This record gives sequence, structure tokens and C-alpha cells, in this order.
Amino acid sequence: MLDSVRRPLVPLIALAGILVVTSCAGVSTGVTVEESNDVVSIRAEDPEEPSTPVGPQGSFPDGEFPYDNAKPAQDYDRYLYAAIEDVQAFWREQYPTAYGEAYPELEGGIYPAYPTRTSEIPGCGAPTSSYEDVEMNAFYCGLGDFVAYDDAELFPQLARDFGPAVLGVVMAHEWGHAIQGRRGDLDGSLPTVVTELQADCFAGAWSSHVASGQAEGLTFGDADVVSGLNGLIFVADPVGRTSVEPDAHGSAFDRVGAFQDGFLNGVAQCVTYIENPPTPIQLPFTEAEQLDPNRRDPSDAPFEDIDADNPGIFTLVERDLDRYWTAVLEGNGLTFTPPTFATYPQSGPFPECEGVPEEAFPNNAFYCASTNQVLFDIDYARALYDAIGDFAIAYLLGVAWSDAVQTTLNTGYDGELRALYNDCLTGAWTQDIIPDETREQDATISAGDLDEAVRTALAIGDVTSSANVVGSGFEKIDAFRAGVFGGIDRCNSRIGG
Repeated sequence: MLDSVRRPLVPLIALAGILVVTSCAGVSTGVTVEESNDVVSIRAEDPEEPSTPVGPQGSFPDGEFPYDNAKPAQDYDRYLYAAIEDVQAFWREQYPTAYGEAYPELEGGIYPAYPTRTSEIPGCGAPTSSYEDVEMNAFYCGLGDFVAYDDAELFPQLARDFGPAVLGVVMAHEWGHAIQGRRGDLDGSLPTVVTELQADCFAGAWSSHVASGQAEGLTFGDADVVSGLNGLIFVADPVGRTSVEPDAHGSAFDRVGAFQDGFLNGVAQCVTYIENPPTPIQLPFTEAEQLDPNRRDPSDAPFEDIDADNPGIFTLVERDLDRYWTAVLEGNGLTFTPPTFATYPQSGPFPECEGVPEEAFPNNAFYCASTNQVLFDIDYARALYDAIGDFAIAYLLGVAWSDAVQTTLNTGYDGELRALYNDCLTGAWTQDIIPDETREQDATISAGDLDEAVRTALAIGDVTSSANVVGSGFEKIDAFRAGVFGGIDRCNSRIGG
């Protein structure tokens, strides 16, 4: 985050009711791992995730894998085959409704790639494809109407890190490109980021179909949906790449948002992306960020204050949250006393906060209404900063300040409702600090900050959507994105009446 100067007042808050809760010559650039961020979960004790029967488990007997009877067996083979079969069944049903004609079947086949493969994989702009052409990738090629995937490195790694459900999401994404190929949308006239985000949206629509129990032999639980989100984060564009670059696929913030759009609104919503594409938010590194020797990552503010000219992330965020919320509330005739900020060690001693037991302090950041303080476990903060980045701190401070705002407004919300409204208000503050050359700003977000917010929400969210404590990662990201794109008005529109 960077210092800047002032900006105008934001709109009035009205509160009432209840929350309702690429291509060239027809070749998709596919899912490619170039530079990825590990997905982390920072918890004192991770709750045990429920076992979810995602579908058939294990491998086929030697020589019986339907797409290649000579390939080495993988533990996810049966699941992957079932997922691909269901993706195709999904499009046989959805394509006529979406496009008014029968679904054209994939003609070129499906090809697992591995170093010892002796049979040819069709070429995509060349006579044949080698394993090296597919390595750490999965793609659809419109030239031969086929899908290829790395069965030796990429898919085993994804299955090992995130579970087999992510492989279904990857294949649903590639089938999204196959759909685009059938519509002529891979002719090079559209920016790659548009076709990539639409394919993510289609993958979300398929995932919703599975999660709602409509897939034969497959089910998606909450952990499987999070697996899909984590997979999209894993293959998102490297921080600093922008959407105008020819091979841009979208940031984690963009890709997760497109997936959620499809999951919540279905194929019909995804179809609109061609004429009305979503607005990607991908910020480049500034020259100052690239040259600042005090930053371990060019986009990160220092953890601690260095000097008056180099404030740390806590000082930057505290100052701007006070600026933003004081202007919003006082501009609407409300008196707001900004909370003070304090940290404490994870092992204690802990500050006094009425009604908060000692066991709630470790690995936490929260607003204490009895003392009007925002309190943050400094060791937890350091772990988040090191694992995710500076905006993990900013996001949690934003949520705590939003809770102070709700206290001032006397909303009366509690539990998951209050937490998700805090997420949305944090998104509204974040919208205010997206770089905008048309106005002066006290602070701005930097490259990668929105992705860090997404990763933090996944790390701290409820393990299941039925827990209803702070909201699942999916729900928290959805609320945060609503604030980022719609500001306070959008947050209030999520509150009935």
C-alpha cells in the first residue's frame, strides 16, 4: 500500500432488514502454472474437515483407462473420468438452452500426457504435441477439437494439494474453451482474459450443478468447492501482470469472482461475458515498488514502521480506515470515535475486553466494544504477513474497523450476518483505495492486494457453509467482492428492506 493524499466523501449509509444470503488460431491457452502462490490456512487448530464422497476413487486396472490404455495409473483416474463424463452430460443439457442448438460433441478426444507416452498427441499448430508441449498445463485446442493435460506433474500435484475435485474444475474450465470454440469465440478477436474468465464462470456453473446433487455418481461438499477456488488461485496470473497483456488469464480475485458468478447464477450469466465482459482488476507494480529496497515483495508495505517516511502496514491501514470511516459517518450526521489499535503476544498477557474469554485471543484480530479498541495477535499477524502478504493484515483490520462502524450504527446484527456485512464494508473501503488517477488518495492498494484478501478469506472462513459462525470462504469472498464493485450501496442492497 502506498501513501497519497485526500479524496471526497462517500455516499450515505442506509441500514435495515436482513442479509440475503487464448488464444490464437482457435487454441486455448488453458490452465498453465507459471508462478503460483501457495494456498495457506492459518489457524491455531484446523477443524477436521468432513469427509466428502466426491465420486469414484482409485485407478483403473492396467490397460483399462478409457482415454489411454497404456498410461501409468493415477489414484484420481476414476474420479477424473467420472467428472469428464459428467461435464459432457452437463453441456448436452445446457448447450441447447444457452445457444439454441444441439451440443456438438468433442471430436478430437482427450489426451493425458506423460514422458513415456509412445502414442501421438495431436498437434496444436504443429503436426504433433510432445509431453514437453503439455507439461504443467491443461488446454483445449480448437484446431483439432481436443483436450490434453499433464498427467505426470500438474494433475498429480493439484490432486495432492487440493483433492481430486479440483481436477473436475480444471476440466470444466477446459470444456468452457471447447464451448467457446464452437461459438467462434477463440478467433483472436476477444482479449484472452475475457475467454479465460468465461471459462472460469462455466466451471463454476458445472460445480454448482454437482454441488446441488444433479451429477450422477459425483457430489461436491463445501471442501470440494473450496478446492476448486484454491485451484484457481494456484493457476492465477503472477502478481504484477495486467489484464491488457495478451496472455493474461486473470488475477485470483478475478478468477474466483468469475467462478462464483457461474456457481451462483448459472450458464446463462456466463454467456453474457462475450458481449458484456466482467471488469478485471489487475494492478501493475509501480516503479517505486520495484525500486524500494525495504520491501521483501515489491507490492508489500513493511510489516513495522521503518521511519516517518516509511510507515508499516499497521500505521498505513489504521490511518486510512480512520480517515475513510470518519468521513463516511460524520458526513451522514453520525458521531464516530475511531477505535484505537493495540497488539498483544499470542501467548499473553492479553488485554482486558469485556465478554471475551482468554481462549479467543490467540490467532485473532477483532474489535473490542467495551474499550473501543481493535486488538490483533501480533504473532498471528506476522504469520499472515509472511505467508500471504500485507493485505492479509489490511483485510482483517478492515473487518475489525467495520465492526466498530456497526457498533456506531447499532445494526443489531450478530454471528455470520454481522461477519459477512463486515466483509462487504471492508470491500467498500477497499474500493475507495483502488488507484484512481482522476482523484487524490491518501493510500492505494498495490499489485496482488486483492488476491491476498481472497486468500485470507479462504484461510479464516468457516470450514462448512452450515457452520454459520463467520461465513465460509466462498461467502466471505462473495461479500467482499460485492463491496469492492458496488461500495456501501451494494452492501446495503444485500440487506433486505
